[in-house]
Amino acid sequence: LIIYDQGRTRRNAQEGNEILYARICEEDIKAGKLIHPRSVLKRLVTRYGLAPKEDSFKALFDRISEEMLSKNQELRIAFTDAKENPTLENYLNLCKIFDENI
Repeated sequence: LIIYDQGRTRRNAQEGNEILYARICEEDIKAGKLIHPRSVLKRLVTRYGLAPKEDSFKALFDRISEEMLSKNQELRIAFTDAKENPTLENYLNLCKIFDENI
């Protein structure tokens, strides 16, 4: 588990200041990409109540396959909600459902 900050040097908290984490394993490092189902990149811990940046959403969306969405209605609904309305609440809900269903 790697916890890091992004945008801390900015003076305006509205522009950045995210705390993120990545969860990777040795197999991911050897492969040069995420292969373990529980591995994640750019998972938001906090952004002072603001919605995650677009790249944090993209990292999560990229991990969710069409096959996963077709097998899990709850995940599909959360995915659609987060795509249509990218709020912190929808992001965290999608993360929770994704993690529960891997």
